[in-house]
Amino acid sequence: MDDNSIQLYKKALDAGMEKVYNIRVMVVGQFGVGKTTLIKRLLGQKVDISESKSTEGIDVHKHCSKISLDKGEWTQQHDDSDQLYTLHRLNKLLSVPDQKTDINQEQDDFVEIIYLREITSEIDATKISSQLYITMGAEIHHVEHSDKARGIAAVSRSDPTPSDSEKTKDAMRKIIRLVNENADKLVKDIEKYAALSIWDFAGQFAFYTTHQMFLTSRAIYLLVIDLSQQITDLIQDDKCFFDADGIKLRPVLDLIQIWMNSIHSSVPSPDAIVPVILVGTHVDKLSEKSRKEVIDKYFKEVRYMLREKPTIRHLMDDIAIDNTQPDPMLEELKKRIFEVSSQQPHWGEERPARWLPLEQAIMTLKTSGTKIVSLSLIEEINMSGSVKIEDRDELELFLKFHHAMGTILYFSVEDLREKIVLDPQWMIDALKSLITAETFIKKNPAITSKLYEFIKTGKLTHELIDVVWSKENNPEFHDNKDHILRLMEQLNIIAIPRIYSEEGAETKEEHYFLAPCMLQQETPEEIISPKPNTQMESSPALCYVFTGNFLPSAIFHRLVAACIAHWPVAKKKKEHIEENLIFCGCCIFQLDKQHKLTLHFREHVIFLRVTRMGIKDKTPSSKLCIEMREFITRNLLKIIGYLGQGLKFEYFIQCPEYNGVSINSLIPVSELKEESEVPCEFDDHHHVIESYAVLDFWFDDQQKIDSMEDTCLSKSNQTMPEECLTSVQKRALPPRTKYHAFFSYASPDIRWVKKIVEKLEKDHGYICCEYDRDNTPGTPLIQFADDSIRHAYKTVLVMTKNAFQSGFVLHEIQMAMTHACNEKRKYIVPVLVEDCDIPGYLKVLNYVDARDNSKSNIWWPKLLMELAFEGGQVISMSCSYIFLINRMHIIVRSRLSGELQYHYSSIFAV
Repeated sequence: MDDNSIQLYKKALDAGMEKVYNIRVMVVGQFGVGKTTLIKRLLGQKVDISESKSTEGIDVHKHCSKISLDKGEWTQQHDDSDQLYTLHRLNKLLSVPDQKTDINQEQDDFVEIIYLREITSEIDATKISSQLYITMGAEIHHVEHSDKARGIAAVSRSDPTPSDSEKTKDAMRKIIRLVNENADKLVKDIEKYAALSIWDFAGQFAFYTTHQMFLTSRAIYLLVIDLSQQITDLIQDDKCFFDADGIKLRPVLDLIQIWMNSIHSSVPSPDAIVPVILVGTHVDKLSEKSRKEVIDKYFKEVRYMLREKPTIRHLMDDIAIDNTQPDPMLEELKKRIFEVSSQQPHWGEERPARWLPLEQAIMTLKTSGTKIVSLSLIEEINMSGSVKIEDRDELELFLKFHHAMGTILYFSVEDLREKIVLDPQWMIDALKSLITAETFIKKNPAITSKLYEFIKTGKLTHELIDVVWSKENNPEFHDNKDHILRLMEQLNIIAIPRIYSEEGAETKEEHYFLAPCMLQQETPEEIISPKPNTQMESSPALCYVFTGNFLPSAIFHRLVAACIAHWPVAKKKKEHIEENLIFCGCCIFQLDKQHKLTLHFREHVIFLRVTRMGIKDKTPSSKLCIEMREFITRNLLKIIGYLGQGLKFEYFIQCPEYNGVSINSLIPVSELKEESEVPCEFDDHHHVIESYAVLDFWFDDQQKIDSMEDTCLSKSNQTMPEECLTSVQKRALPPRTKYHAFFSYASPDIRWVKKIVEKLEKDHGYICCEYDRDNTPGTPLIQFADDSIRHAYKTVLVMTKNAFQSGFVLHEIQMAMTHACNEKRKYIVPVLVEDCDIPGYLKVLNYVDARDNSKSNIWWPKLLMELAFEGGQVISMSCSYIFLINRMHIIVRSRLSGELQYHYSSIFAV
């Protein structure tokens, strides 16, 4: 959590808290090693060794057992334990003696929001009522209890009569009193147990790209291996398609390393440890005479192979299990799971007590079968009772917390935060159903060609989706099809391709999706190493080299999806048939008539190359290359924020004399920037590379920015006396404000921004925030910008041509204006750095003119005054101005009597 979240959490705890003990076990490993059987043994369930069905996707066993805090003993969890536990906690909350609200009103609110199943046979014996009306806000849910559905709500919208409603509340109060009176009997020592959840991850390689989304550092991992296999054995029954090499068989060790790297990518900080217990199965297949020796040797080999990897620190224990018969080592594994869990930072963490009513309401929605809800509904439910979460920031913290716990799926980014998935298992099943669509071939032979096209090319048609998610096969997916697809789009799992007219202008979108994670076809050699062409020239490849020598394939798949949504995939005509140039680990995009962009993925490196065809001019446009770098970098950071907080990369450039894809011919950009000439000794062909010749393609903007920033700063200092510069005093930061200024800028303008920030901080004592320096690795750009804008006194908008071509800068402008309206204290300070076309909605703002050709040579003290001035402006004009916030709302700002008035109205289109 950031500083603001920590303060919010402490504030919520001050109003009352409880300690929470949860254990989340993630069982991972290659397919067929016995993960599901191991889980059944851990849970005391019946095991049929003859069963060979593999897990598909992820199976979630939520709160399947409870573990005593004093002895670590495992006990099977009752079906109603979650409801009982929450009811017990709510009763404690409502019984606090210093509550200011009248206790009768508190119990009424309790009755309003809580949903009670049939609890125990003791309560059933009271026969209070066979029908209960349970209200949630303004909606009335009519619940009939039956033997078939233990409290699952059948909903009707008709309101009960007032007398019925009062009878219902009286009945509910009686149930509550009965539970309170029998708390010792019903709940027993519930506060002395930890709740256990187990996630069973499919081992087939096809599911790896979706697994990354659910990995978390708040868990213990059981990495399961088959001790009857050699560590060098190739996995024959599972074809891997990882990078540009396409489908190939991989040895056991490779898959172990892939899982360890995937787990490592979830760490929240460089030194964090995510505990992994190595569990060996199939002990029964080993000779009894050499069993111990073989087991010890196997575990030693795994540790030896990982000895120089950063992932080695996560390995805790090695335990071998025989799944065919009772094994004392199974109890040892249970003991270690508890011991390791109790040593984790989140063990026994304090949770705000006022979160409990909303937790119960969410549990009610999940029990009733609700899969997706809107954020506005959660806000409405929260505000319906007197015990509630106080403000929007704390509600955001609540949702992030439960996402980390795995109870919901909530992505705190602009495109996803309006929808909340209440049941992670349901979203997993939706993804799984598409990946395993072969099961529908026999049922619908007409769709066979669409399915094979999906498997070969990643082309996902609506016809195939409609068959897999039909009303008969998957009614829940069918009813929520649009929501699921939108979420998969936003997560860059799928993307809608774009097509262009012959003139090169964008015309429309295709009527299908592309799913890069399904691509299996090996990249043709002529694309990896194209033959020389006198009418074609390529830029040297810009390479994103990931530290730790690991890059999850899910990262590249989502990057390709983001590119598909932005540019059309290049096509190749073959026998009058057009084929998309998209393969496993490689994709080519048509940027315009002459330029193409090629993305390659090999091992832990992403290669980016721009190619241009022409006769007179065939050198790729430097401006276009820079735009590609900015787009790819921003999207990579965004995707890493979703999937892998522990991932980092560095810029390299491939030797321009090598035209293929090799990780051995790379030169660090940092070295090229420091030296004018850099020797290259790759492949015994020793030669010298002129740095500017390769940097100019991707970093050609640096000389312009250096000149611009030096000119601007020198002009401002020459024309203003020193006493004017020092007379402008910075304003003291208001409460809950961390920065004097947040800088919004495009990445090509970073050098100019850094000099301005350095001068403000060193010479004038300002506290500034800018992305390149202050962003925590792995934090999504949108989230960082949103948090920074909310905690900055002013937002400095660096207006350049690059800025207004950047979608992220435009998004930051929107966020800054939104916060300005909502909180009436966040003001934009536009700074015009060069001549550019200013968008119409910004022309109404007064700006600081810092152009090198400007007649106004006093911009520096003017900037200081704008940053220090307590008033400021949001919009300066005499007439109303409409600024689009999103598809559903607008804000109309008008200046009346010298004050800003804010009016909100809902619309469907603008």
